[in-house]
Amino acid sequence: MADPDADIAGLQAEVAQMRALFQTMQNDQQQNQNTIAGLMAVVNQNNTELTAHQTQLADANTQIAAQQAMITTLNAGAAAVAVPAPTAISFNVNPYAGNINPNSRTGERLFSTATKARDDSDRIKPNHQTAKQFLKMMEKDAGEYAWGNIISNIRSDAAGNTLDLLSDYQQLTLDQIRRSNRPIFQDRAALYGDALVDNQTAFEIDPAADAVTDLPIFHSRVRINMIGLRIIGSLTTKGFDSLNINKSQYIWTDAQGQSYYDGCVILFLILQHCNPSTRVGVSDLKQTICACTLPKFNHNVTEMTNKMIECRNDIQARKFTHDDMVLDLFAALLTSKNEEFCQMIRSEKTKWELGAEDITADTLVTMAVTKYNNLDRQKLWSKSSEKDEKIVALTTKLEDLEKKVKSGKAGSSSGGGSGAGAGKASSYDKIAQWRLKKSFGDHIDSKDGKEWWWCTKHQDGKGLYVRHAPADHGKPYQPKGDSASSSSQKKTLTLNDNLKKAMVTKFKCTEAEAESLMSSLN
Repeated sequence: MADPDADIAGLQAEVAQMRALFQTMQNDQQQNQNTIAGLMAVVNQNNTELTAHQTQLADANTQIAAQQAMITTLNAGAAAVAVPAPTAISFNVNPYAGNINPNSRTGERLFSTATKARDDSDRIKPNHQTAKQFLKMMEKDAGEYAWGNIISNIRSDAAGNTLDLLSDYQQLTLDQIRRSNRPIFQDRAALYGDALVDNQTAFEIDPAADAVTDLPIFHSRVRINMIGLRIIGSLTTKGFDSLNINKSQYIWTDAQGQSYYDGCVILFLILQHCNPSTRVGVSDLKQTICACTLPKFNHNVTEMTNKMIECRNDIQARKFTHDDMVLDLFAALLTSKNEEFCQMIRSEKTKWELGAEDITADTLVTMAVTKYNNLDRQKLWSKSSEKDEKIVALTTKLEDLEKKVKSGKAGSSSGGGSGAGAGKASSYDKIAQWRLKKSFGDHIDSKDGKEWWWCTKHQDGKGLYVRHAPADHGKPYQPKGDSASSSSQKKTLTLNDNLKKAMVTKFKCTEAEAESLMSSLN
């Protein structure tokens, strides 16, 4: 039989459990109500703020409408203001190649740098002696400060053909340059063929209002003025004084009194002043090439070939050519005393002469310089060949023999080296100093009681006053009025002939080398 007390206790436990659950549910309900109340408060606050913002927006719209009405009233009857197009952006590797406005911060910086005067030590007075230095200076500035679009487009005729002021200045005239720049300064509508007017007043422009025509003219004036200022800042005081004589031809002034330097005219006037005619200049350059020998450059192949190529390039820049460039290079390179080097050059010369190889001047220079550098690194360049050593020894013996043969001639070698004898390099210090420099022209009728000629085949091509005419170089010397006996002269001539034969047969010299050595003693 069931226990009633146990049943009652179980029911009471269940009732207690249900009451606890109900209390929990009541607590959760109260918490939810509190949360809902909080959210409602937030919503109400947001609604209040939204209403306030809507009111403000309505007020702002009202004000905007009123301002638009005022603008419409003010603009009534007035032309619409044109909105300028955005400025085009230039993309240049060289910042000076773009348009420069000195009134802007960047433009002012570029303008100041490009027109800065050179240091006093770097300035020059242009003349024929400094012409090359001045031209190189201008070429460097033209590249650095982008003068090209101005100086390389000088109109030379009505057809629109152009020339480069730096390289073609000798083909241009001052009138051509003035006509080319006239639309920039004097008359924007002028045609190339119109008569020139001696008026240096620049016409008015308004680059701010006219970006199509006046703005490009403004930029051209700025660049031409920059060129002029840079050139003037490169001249010494005397150089500027010489240029300033012609200032009426290169200074332009506008109605406001603002001056511009026409850099193209300035550059032309200076180049015309300091350079010789084209043909004379080219002739001098060709003579310089032909006269090059390694002894004149201390046997430095690189320096000699650089000089020859530089002259060749200058000739080409003047629209001429030097057809004998390769031949002159071979001749100059073969003046080396290094037998290994000369063997290579002779081999290449033979191939060239036979047409086996088409050797250009630049190819030959590269080949020669490479060989020279290799020999120099191996310390073999300055090594004398066996033949040279034998020739030096033979020269010494020859000098001794000649002294013995001529010892019977009274005063034949007296006077501090002013006699007929003139030794090679080892005896040049015994020769009178006046004989070493060409101070008396090509011929001296009488000095120290003797007749003298300047011969360039002595002193390794530097020249020397000797007793024979240049045309008689290498021939047996027979002085006029010499009091020596005929037997002595015959001995000398026989000795010279025998020695030359010995040099050719025993020492393997060429006929030319033997004659050159013998003539150096006359």
